[in-house]
Amino acid sequence: DPGLYISTKSKDTTFILVYVDDLAIASKSKEEKDKVKAHLLNVFDGRDLGPITSYLGIAVERNRAARTITIHHNLMVKHLVAKYGLEDSNPRRLPLSASTMASTSGEPLDLKVYPYRQLVGSLMHLSVTVRPDITFAVGVLARSMAEPTMVHWQAAKGVLRYLASTPELGITFTRGQGSLIGYCDADYAG
Repeated sequence: DPGLYISTKSKDTTFILVYVDDLAIASKSKEEKDKVKAHLLNVFDGRDLGPITSYLGIAVERNRAARTITIHHNLMVKHLVAKYGLEDSNPRRLPLSASTMASTSGEPLDLKVYPYRQLVGSLMHLSVTVRPDITFAVGVLARSMAEPTMVHWQAAKGVLRYLASTPELGITFTRGQGSLIGYCDADYAG
């Protein structure tokens, strides 16, 4: 099913983002947004939660003065850090050391004791939503899903230690030309 609906009935385009029973509505015109919202609430059972502060667990922070919107998954990062017992761990400056590439040697992990796949799956969710800085590291870890070893487990926990030291990072959208900053060295010169 489509997840993004676009209304062009008026001069101002209105975007409606839908996932199951969560909706987010955006438009340049407050009147048009309110009209679409009123129509939807007239047709469907629902409630207006006010200005968006989170969507599907992703925090949304709007700074009107700076004209920015920042999205982050601070709560999920804190939950994962606590779940894997790394609250008091030493911080890491990089998600994955250049010397820690996917090793195939070693005894396979007992996946009942070490939930490697669950951890990498959670890290993958973070990497594709709000943390592109860990994408390369997660990609390296995902290559070993079939038979991870203790080296892979330690590397995955290392990515989590990096996240624990940078939980506030996310993606900030700004308005204007020249506001997109990107980096091409995704593997940190690995």
